[in-house]
Amino acid sequence: MKLMICFTPIPLSRVPVLLSLLLLKSFLPFGAFDGNRHLIGPCSNIKIRLCPHGGKQVEGEHFWETYAPVTNWRTVRLVLILSLLADLKSQQIDNVNAFTQALADCDIFMSLPAGFSVINGVFQFTSSSSRRVSSDHILCIKKNIYSLRQAGNNWFDALHSSFQALGFSPESA
Repeated sequence: MKLMICFTPIPLSRVPVLLSLLLLKSFLPFGAFDGNRHLIGPCSNIKIRLCPHGGKQVEGEHFWETYAPVTNWRTVRLVLILSLLADLKSQQIDNVNAFTQALADCDIFMSLPAGFSVINGVFQFTSSSSRRVSSDHILCIKKNIYSLRQAGNNWFDALHSSFQALGFSPESA
């Protein structure tokens, strides 16, 4: 996520006074761990996804819209069957880190996770794993990230506007 520039550390001294009340409601982060385990030996290829606690978001304050259209598997099967019958070739697209392709729709703040700190304005891992939350910096979420309740809607809006910029238009039913 650091390479995607999903968030930027902000010193609390540079936060406007009106936003300082919102910082009291900043979300505590959590990590979703993943890794490959060998039959004998330690885990390899350990990954962590840093997420804000979206379950603590309040509708009308932190998000306004959560609707995101999804495809029914019957539709996917029908399209694949029709492409086989018409002898058409099909391709798939896997959008890696799909949600992080969209910008956040409002200011969302997240406390620093345990084991991380901001040194010279750079968010980085530190060797201490204390649960103490740093009181001099906070993370401002710039891009849409997983576990936010409006993440699917933001990503769909970005995808929709990209298709329209390419000249596609939605078909009326």
